[in-house]
Amino acid sequence: MRLQNLYTILKKRIKKIIFINSKYYKRFNNTEKKIILLDTPLHGNLGDHAICQAEKRIITNYYKEMCYFEFSHYDWIDFKNEILKGIKSNDLIFLPGGGFIGSLWRKEHEIVIDM
Repeated sequence: MRLQNLYTILKKRIKKIIFINSKYYKRFNNTEKKIILLDTPLHGNLGDHAICQAEKRIITNYYKEMCYFEFSHYDWIDFKNEILKGIKSNDLIFLPGGGFIGSLWRKEHEIVIDM
């Protein structure tokens, strides 16, 4: 049991180190005006993916002067504090649309409330 806990802790720390040292995260922190799409889907519901793709097109067409960044549901869970540190007051934050807000998909709803 202890070995499993140690493995889980090390896996999370290594994942965090890789994220913090990634070019994507460094660019995210050093960009002044950015658009951030949070909680993008990683599951198999194609309708949610279609909604997200449409939102990406709208964002990139209407806000060409701003850099676009995207963080998935799991990115938010694993790197919430790091993402929050990179968000500035002039950044725009978007959440995907869809029917996940409410009591049916409680975990996804709680993530949105947490954001």
